[in-house]
Amino acid sequence: MLILLLVATGIALIVALFGKISTYATFTSARQSPGSSFQVIGILDTLQPAHFDTAVPDHFIFTARDKNGTSCKVVLQGPPPAEFAKSKQLVITGYIQQEFFYCNQVRIRG
Repeated sequence: MLILLLVATGIALIVALFGKISTYATFTSARQSPGSSFQVIGILDTLQPAHFDTAVPDHFIFTARDKNGTSCKVVLQGPPPAEFAKSKQLVITGYIQQEFFYCNQVRIRG
């Protein structure tokens, strides 16, 4: 009986851990579940302007392209990370709401 309890507890722990691991998405797949949190790998679209929102000063707005080439305006609360403009790849975490991806974390790669 104790072994069965330990196995059940182990399975529950594994399910709980894997349930919290998010997979990488595209902007298209994130749009299918508005409000749900996703991680999107992309690049900074340097042809589009990046700026602080004049209505909400702590919101930095930029455009990113995902691995499929789909672009989306991204709203980051706070300033961009150091070396942001020189990044080769971004991993942004957040959710889609209307036409914006609201980002609560940016990681820079390369």
